[in-house]
Amino acid sequence: MSANTFTLGGKPFTAVTLEFKALRRVLPAINRVGPALARNVITEAVMADLADVICAGAGITVEQFDAMPVKAHELGLAFNAVVLAAGLEAKQEGASGEASVADGTGTTSTLISPPASVGPGTTSTE
Repeated sequence: MSANTFTLGGKPFTAVTLEFKALRRVLPAINRVGPALARNVITEAVMADLADVICAGAGITVEQFDAMPVKAHELGLAFNAVVLAAGLEAKQEGASGEASVADGTGTTSTLISPPASVGPGTTSTE
């Protein structure tokens, strides 16, 4: 798969280049989602923003997205693909292991990775 392709509920998607109207709506959401997910702060507002970003890039409605059997790791991959398709440049992983994107204005948003495994010896921040 290319950087702009992703899977949701077993169905392949290619992130589209967003029209200005959609980009104007989702850029603030991208700036809210990236840092929140990097800090493992997943709220209903973050999930709503994440859905808006993914739906804009996938060309689907939130209602269609809500009905899909989506796995958690697919969300991160879809978000990353949409961010890249929006014209944001991927940066290398930092010391913390988090990837980030720069929008050319000095603003950086953290991208999300598939969730780490949870098991013995791991801790939760919730």
